[in-house]
Amino acid sequence: MSQRLRNTIVLFSFFLMCSSLFSQNRSSASEEKYLIEHFFSREKDFSHQLTLAAREIISGEYNKASGRLKKLRKSAHSAEMLSAIQTYEANIAYNESRYSRSIELCDSADRALRSDMTHRYALKAKNFKAKALGALNQYDQAKAILDTVILISKETEDHYNLSAAYYYYGSFYSDLGDYATCAAYIKKSIKLREKIGDEIGLAACYSFLGLCYSHLDDYLQGIEYIQKSIVIRESIGDKRGLANSYLTLYRVYSQLGEVQKAMDSELKSLAICKELKDLQCISGRYTNLGKLCQRKGDYKQALRYHQDALKLSKQLGIKNRTAEVHENMARLFLATNKNDLALAHIDSSLAIRKDIRDREGIASAEIVKAEISLVQEDPKTALLLARSALQIAQQLKLRSLVKDAYHIISRSLEKTSNSDEALDYFKKFVHLRDSLMDVDKSKELVRQELEFSFSKKEEQQRIEQERKEEITRQKSERQRNIILSGAIVLVLVSLLLVFSIYQYRLKNKSQKELEVSNSQLSIKNEQLEESKSIIEHQHLEITDSIRYAKQIQSAVLPDEQELSGLFRSSFVFFRPKDVISGDFYWVTMVGDCVVFATVDCTGHGVPGGFMSMLGVSLLNEIVIEQQILDPAEILNRLREKVITSLRQKGGEGEQKDGMDMTLLVFDKTNSILSFALANQCFYHISGSQVNELKGDRFPVGIFGDEPKPFTNYQLTVQPGDRIYTFSDGYPDQFGGPKGKKFKYQQLKEQIISLQDRSLPEQGKALVAVFDAWKGDLEQIDDVTLVGIEF
Repeated sequence: MSQRLRNTIVLFSFFLMCSSLFSQNRSSASEEKYLIEHFFSREKDFSHQLTLAAREIISGEYNKASGRLKKLRKSAHSAEMLSAIQTYEANIAYNESRYSRSIELCDSADRALRSDMTHRYALKAKNFKAKALGALNQYDQAKAILDTVILISKETEDHYNLSAAYYYYGSFYSDLGDYATCAAYIKKSIKLREKIGDEIGLAACYSFLGLCYSHLDDYLQGIEYIQKSIVIRESIGDKRGLANSYLTLYRVYSQLGEVQKAMDSELKSLAICKELKDLQCISGRYTNLGKLCQRKGDYKQALRYHQDALKLSKQLGIKNRTAEVHENMARLFLATNKNDLALAHIDSSLAIRKDIRDREGIASAEIVKAEISLVQEDPKTALLLARSALQIAQQLKLRSLVKDAYHIISRSLEKTSNSDEALDYFKKFVHLRDSLMDVDKSKELVRQELEFSFSKKEEQQRIEQERKEEITRQKSERQRNIILSGAIVLVLVSLLLVFSIYQYRLKNKSQKELEVSNSQLSIKNEQLEESKSIIEHQHLEITDSIRYAKQIQSAVLPDEQELSGLFRSSFVFFRPKDVISGDFYWVTMVGDCVVFATVDCTGHGVPGGFMSMLGVSLLNEIVIEQQILDPAEILNRLREKVITSLRQKGGEGEQKDGMDMTLLVFDKTNSILSFALANQCFYHISGSQVNELKGDRFPVGIFGDEPKPFTNYQLTVQPGDRIYTFSDGYPDQFGGPKGKKFKYQQLKEQIISLQDRSLPEQGKALVAVFDAWKGDLEQIDDVTLVGIEF
């Protein structure tokens, strides 16, 4: 081996060793440098044990760290050592949600160093005390302590404690709903932590800043910081921090309307919190999971999560979270028409938030209480509450709350016969809602980025896990094969010894029989190969034909952009049971009228596909070519053509093929919606009014001896009105905890619960609800669900 090669190997080995050491120490490098090594460099064993305890706290091994610190107490021979130990014990107590105990330990650590107010461990103890006081909602006392830390840290250029103080200040403003101020303090902390190389502190800051930006609707910036946080925390084994990063990820997914992914993130966070026995963290996860279940319409599970969250929050004395849970329960009871319970919970929430001066929380609670007042026919109280909420929301620049306040004020004024002012506020509501919808359009791009980044990470983890499993499997298989081979060899040797003479005698006879057998086997193999080739070719032709049919069907269906171009907003949930669908939706513009249909043909798959193509062709002929715009007449003529095309006679035993259909004609000039229905219904939502519109209870096709004419209906629509048309595939889907049908009533409740969101967001949420309900069960029918806003 050459000397150059030998030197290269030595250098490479040294590099690997250094890389390994860096990976192990990076998590607490800043703390070790600025605290442990700075004060205890001569106390080698004490310094080493304290470093291990700090790392164990980071990785969530609290029992192990507590045991190590308890032993260190016995060897501590100075106030400085005792103060350091008590500071880390305070950290553990905080992480275990024992806030009062954490404050006691911080005071003890501070008293041990009373003679030196500038000591770094004294300032660290003060920071932790402020953090624990904040968890107990004692913000004024906490801020006074942090002001002292900031002043002393600046004078002594203690960047480590100064960065922590800025971080805690930011967290307090986040609790109070002032996310812009929160972000400003977190950025100050980041600059200092970058300067001193505090990676664990940077990960915390990145996660918090991502949370702030998600609240301020800057998702791209928020995602960038979340990704940074997760990368660092995974690399240093910061379990508790990772739980918080998943919390931030939940926030973003939730705001993007990705309910199931938000739930997945929270469940991951909950698993870590339970592993660490972090009750504060657990109560937070229960709170968010309850809200997600509520959005999905699973009110029973939502109530269970809310009750668990409320119990823990009260037990821990976390006032802001207790108030939030009360509001969540108020919203749930309002949605389920239990108004007295809703009022009791929202009053509890409002009282707590006023006590802790949570201005965003006050505004949010006042809006919910205003909604309850409207339901209880008390528009004057609703108006006072909504105006108060509006003032706070405008000051805090919380546009979503401003929008909600405008809407309630408009509805309240309308009920008090103040039509002109009601119209002004309604215009403000519509303008802001549309502005927020423009923001929503950018969410799809953000969602795709998030999907790519984390799907890529999950895929890499999956591939790595599969690789490890494959290596283990191959190793086990090799060992098994070696043992099996040895056994086979022994058996073969024995057989050869026993039957060698017998085999010799039968050799000639066996050879002849073998030749005959091989000849016959060869002929059979050729026949099987030929049959296999024919079957594969036929299967390929059938598959290609079905795929081509799907392409044809997709080409004749309108795309979502075409639909959105004809209305203010829309969404389409279209999912065939098989490759080809028996459902279809159809739209066209004739003059100033938009003609729209949602159709459920008999059957699904290939038969249903043929019926859907027939329906599209006949609608084109009747509406576009013959210019017929009367909904009932369209259905009457369509029925005649279906009966003629299918040669239906109406005899016994004849297949009753046909179509169930919602057919709408919207006159844009006069804002008149005309419609006719064949075995279908649809929902119309105008303000707080929800109407289920039904029509004729017979299909487009042969039915009875003398077919009845279809009936026309009309209604006047207002700007912002929404309608929802659908086939029976969604409500008839089996699933849920008991494997039952979803049903129309639950679909209606789900749609009502989503009215504070844009239609594209509603579409995504309804898809997520359907998938969650279906679970692993088979989809039983084609699904079509369309939402339209005028």
